[in-house]
Order: sequence, then C-alpha cells, then structure tokens
Amino acid sequence: MKITLRMTGLAARYLPPGSTGSLADMEIPDGSTVGALMRQLGLPSEDSYLVIVSDVAVPHAKRQAHHLAEGDMIAIVPPLKGG
Repeated sequence: MKITLRMTGLAARYLPPGSTGSLADMEIPDGSTVGALMRQLGLPSEDSYLVIVSDVAVPHAKRQAHHLAEGDMIAIVPPLKGG
C-alpha cells in the first residue's frame, strides 16, 4: 500500500532514498503498523517522536497496534531539546 511520509528536523535523516525535501511516498506491506514503519526507517527506539497519522496523534503506547491504511499521511517529528 502507498503512504506519504513527512519527517522534519533531525528525523529527516531517516527518510528513505529518493525523498524530496522532507517528504517521501512509500510502498509498505499491507497491515503495517506505525511501530513497524519506524523500525523499517531505522529510527532509534529510545527517542520520543511525535507521530501523527492523517491528523491524529498516535501515542507511544499504541504505535505497535496502530495499523496504517492506503493513502495515510504520516508525520514524524523529533523531540524538541533545548536549554
């Protein structure tokens, strides 16, 4: 199935090859979850990312069970850090 992925800030380095700016159109297996997508991208599991699927935030505890659907827009935003 096809999804669109947007990653900003330091998370953008995990975008797949062929991405344009901060966006990537991706083909992923049917039944993929948010957690599976994050593992596929190689995102460090210890970091806290804001994940939004088609305008709905997906809490960390639900990412392994939240199934993606054809045409979903997934935004992954790194945590803000500062001093």
